[in-house]
Amino acid sequence: MDNRIVTLLILYLVCLSFAPRLYSEELLIVRGDGQYAPFEFTQNNKLVGLHIDMINNVATQANIKVSFKSYPWKRAMSMVENGEADAITYLGRRPEREKYTYYFKGNVLSYTRNHFVISRSRDIEYNGDLRDLSGYRIGIVRGFMYGDEFSEADYIKKYRVNKREQMLAMLSKGRLDVALLNPLKLRTRFVEHENFSSIKVLEPPLTELPNYLGFSKPRKRRDIGEAFSKYMAEFKRSTHYTALLKKYGVSR
Repeated sequence: MDNRIVTLLILYLVCLSFAPRLYSEELLIVRGDGQYAPFEFTQNNKLVGLHIDMINNVATQANIKVSFKSYPWKRAMSMVENGEADAITYLGRRPEREKYTYYFKGNVLSYTRNHFVISRSRDIEYNGDLRDLSGYRIGIVRGFMYGDEFSEADYIKKYRVNKREQMLAMLSKGRLDVALLNPLKLRTRFVEHENFSSIKVLEPPLTELPNYLGFSKPRKRRDIGEAFSKYMAEFKRSTHYTALLKKYGVSR
């Protein structure tokens, strides 16, 4: 290799090592402790997924050190609310969360598309009008967001459960007619739920809701959140981002 090229490479690496950090301390990012493939899950004892790879790539570009810690969801949320953590992943936008969380457009990590699903043995038609499903028992997960239209539809029979698995078990046993969930979480190239082959996904999706990397207001992370948003928007225009979407089987 030409000595001049070697010299330039060394100078570049030296300059890079002394580049000022946008944030001098390590950024603590918390998350729920569940398995949310293909977005956030553990594989070979390592936290991986589309969200994790996106954040790590953007942090590298912005010269920010980040670490991830997994907690039960309520605990993770309280850490952001109380200023014990800098940011939180996989965060839906709610008015009450605006009090302690910064949401920036560029920090959307993915979208949750909630669909109605039924057992393949059932013949239930749905074309986008919720009234098509009036009279049916519809399972939802307690505390999840399904949009204002569904929340305000008092003609829908809603059965709240604690976990998605419980809802699917009730569906397979005929205790529910319909379940409302994100089917992408049931079947990806990384995991396939045991009940997936027995259900039918109804189109169109009920909602398409953005999931954010939210930054803590009590921790005073507006500047870092805005910077992350800028770098994230740039990253989403790259071929690397396109490759990640393909790797994890996600449309966007």
